[in-house]
Amino acid sequence: MPKEGYKKTYHFLKKKYEDKSLFTFTELAEAADYKVTSIHTYFRNSLKNKFISQKDKNKLIALDEIDSFSENEFIQYCSQKKVDDILELDLSDYLRENSIQCMLSAIELHNKPNISYRYQTVAILLINSWELILKSYITKYYPDINIFQSDGHSKPFEKILNCVIDQLGKEYFHIRENLIVLYEYRCKFIHFYEEDIDPLSPCVNIDYA
Repeated sequence: MPKEGYKKTYHFLKKKYEDKSLFTFTELAEAADYKVTSIHTYFRNSLKNKFISQKDKNKLIALDEIDSFSENEFIQYCSQKKVDDILELDLSDYLRENSIQCMLSAIELHNKPNISYRYQTVAILLINSWELILKSYITKYYPDINIFQSDGHSKPFEKILNCVIDQLGKEYFHIRENLIVLYEYRCKFIHFYEEDIDPLSPCVNIDYA
């Protein structure tokens, strides 16, 4: 975000604070003249609980801190290298790298057979990895498709999956069906309970004599 964007953000937040009025991510992005996806990233890493708080699932509110900063102080804060790095980050690349790390974690855990709850955790990690890479794909190749909902949270796995597969065509339908099955297992593991899914029965001593 250029310094002009910092300035616009400051005056937008200052006015919202003075008016005690709520606003959305989209309104903030428009005021700063920046992408909504970048505002989401910036919000999580730098603005949240310092200048902005999420009032409810749809709205944000400016905090008292903005009133204690001058325009120059706010610009200086936003111009710190760590903040610039966040804003210059390509969201698609960020999501892809997290997806890779998540998949590597799943593979590493899968290869440790003596860990209990292994398959359940692997299933959770696999869906997490797929969700991140699907969002990365949409962000990179279909930037007009918003991966966020009106409440500021990213869209759930099934919506993201259907969005990508619908774009790619019927030759990928089998991938969707497999991922849906895995997702159903994942939801059972997270929200309730599922019978043991290990493919092998517990080892027993067998006398071959």
